[in-house]
Amino acid sequence: PVPRAALAPVEITAAEPEVVAAPIDGVVRSVQVQPNQRVAAGEPLFRLDDTDRRAQLDVAARALEVAEEAYRQASQGALGGRRDAPRLAGLKAEIDLRRVEMEAAASQLARTEVRAGRAGIVILADPQGWIGRPVQTGERVMEIADPAQVRARAWLAVRDILPLAPGMPARLFLDVDPLAPVEARLLRAGHEPEQVPGGEMAYRLTLALDLGPGQQPPRIGLRGTARIEGDEVPLFLYLFRRPIAVLRQAVGF
Repeated sequence: PVPRAALAPVEITAAEPEVVAAPIDGVVRSVQVQPNQRVAAGEPLFRLDDTDRRAQLDVAARALEVAEEAYRQASQGALGGRRDAPRLAGLKAEIDLRRVEMEAAASQLARTEVRAGRAGIVILADPQGWIGRPVQTGERVMEIADPAQVRARAWLAVRDILPLAPGMPARLFLDVDPLAPVEARLLRAGHEPEQVPGGEMAYRLTLALDLGPGQQPPRIGLRGTARIEGDEVPLFLYLFRRPIAVLRQAVGF
């Protein structure tokens, strides 16, 4: 018997990143951060164009002023004996409505500036590529991650699939230092294969790193090769598994 193993391309990813998405529909006006930049909670990340929101706020503020002036004139008329007293309740409701509209417009304007919800490093590909780009509510723009909390994501080709179970050992050989492998274990595997760049179908594997005392976690974004170690099988099956699979697909038995 020999241990069965498979190789898969792997990438170091953040364990639990904070997804920074567009809070409202708009166009990205500027990006204040750079990739891998460390930010603090509340620090500005990017800004959406606020021209329309400022115009809406100005219109709402002017409508509130008109409603307040109408209420003031009706109040003076009621004190002078005119028949404006029945109108006061309706005008007061109009003021409340205009005030709510102005507060909503102010809230929309404030949401054009997006800030970090927590401290960490910025995961972003190309800041310049986002400037001038229209975004929809909820669209992912960047991520904020803790560099000390990392995992690995591997893509195991369908042709190399083997029985997968949580806790299976794995070893990562990163391109930056292939002579210093990183021990890992399988957390979960995708139920169905996905298409990866190149048109190949592969299963998504999520690996947890088993770092030793004093061992620093790899930097997010590093790539390499993962060796997934399975159970033991006879040497004949290990050597001829692929030819047998191809033969069965060709002759249909």
